[in-house]
Amino acid sequence: MASISFLRTSTEQKSTQYHGKVKYSDNEQDLMKTELDKRVGVLTPAKPSQDTKLYRKLVDIKKKKKQVEKIHACVMGAVNAFLVTIDKHNIADKASLDLGELKLVFEDKESFTDKHCEILFGEVISAEEAFESLDKDEDGQVDFRELMEFIQRTGICMLDTFQGYSRQEISGFSSFVERVQNTILLNLKRVHANHGDYQRTVGINTGHIESVDFGNMVFADKKFVEERGYNAVKAFLQYHVINKVMVPEVEPRRN
Repeated sequence: MASISFLRTSTEQKSTQYHGKVKYSDNEQDLMKTELDKRVGVLTPAKPSQDTKLYRKLVDIKKKKKQVEKIHACVMGAVNAFLVTIDKHNIADKASLDLGELKLVFEDKESFTDKHCEILFGEVISAEEAFESLDKDEDGQVDFRELMEFIQRTGICMLDTFQGYSRQEISGFSSFVERVQNTILLNLKRVHANHGDYQRTVGINTGHIESVDFGNMVFADKKFVEERGYNAVKAFLQYHVINKVMVPEVEPRRN
């Protein structure tokens, strides 16, 4: 778990003059992480001087993560192709999809290929079989809720993302796609909302050392974290000098 703390000098009054530090590992998520890791030298050294047990653990995790990301990218591509092709053939722009429209989707091999179908449904199946899988309430229509539940079953958690959509008007699949895009943009804005915080924060990336690992470190791990911390503070001070945001020096009082 990432940890964060703040401090300020006695001459600082405004909240924007607080200085803080945030500590996180390679596997931990933090909104500031991407920006803070851009500072020159903060990711030095790249690894410990010895191939420690904790470092080998990180290497294994990264390999598995790459495999998962590759699978996730394939699923995302298939979902996107499915949604775009649905939008293409939902001529009436209705708030639901019927079997006839789904058949058009499955016949459009240029936009929705057999590979896409296999990724989403586990195998290449017919439009009728797919419709039966999607139409959970068996009312002869696939609505947005059923579609989102299907997407979630493929490994993409959508339901939490779309909480509150019932309060927004969705007239058809075109507006549905628009809502998806708006949600993505909203999250991007959230990430960059507190950009000013980066300027006064020391970001310490502890690499392969997570918070729960501090009691299991050997000497090479401790030395690695120490050097990362030193370089993070150094980069922070250099960043302040370059951007001229250091607290002005107080002139000595004259009698």
